[in-house]
Amino acid sequence: MRTIRRLRSLAFLVAVLMCTGGVALAQTGATTVDLGGTVFDATKAVVAGAAVTATNLTTGVERTAVSGRNGRYAIPALPPGAYRIKAELPGFVPQQAEHVPLALGEAAEIDFDLKGTGTGHGDIFIDILSFTLETPR
Repeated sequence: MRTIRRLRSLAFLVAVLMCTGGVALAQTGATTVDLGGTVFDATKAVVAGAAVTATNLTTGVERTAVSGRNGRYAIPALPPGAYRIKAELPGFVPQQAEHVPLALGEAAEIDFDLKGTGTGHGDIFIDILSFTLETPR
């Protein structure tokens, strides 16, 4: 009789652990924000080698990615919050989006159109409404 009670208790404990472990795993996917996009030049050609930096406006923490040969950049697993997103490359005017709100579970796409200057000085600010947010399904 004691053995049956112990087995039932053990089975119950295993079932509880399996259920709560699944919940914990499901929650980890919704604790961050993925940011990505494409960097273009004035002719809409993709720009490789541009540094794209996301700065959390509350904490000041920065994360930087470099656009690849296809112009794409990705900064995964950002904590939610308001960000300044800046793209820069020597020979182009830096461009940034201010106060970009990134919320839990979202995937934000922010593209940049860099304009060549030959000097690399000056900043261009873009409208923060020119990005898309996707919520994973």
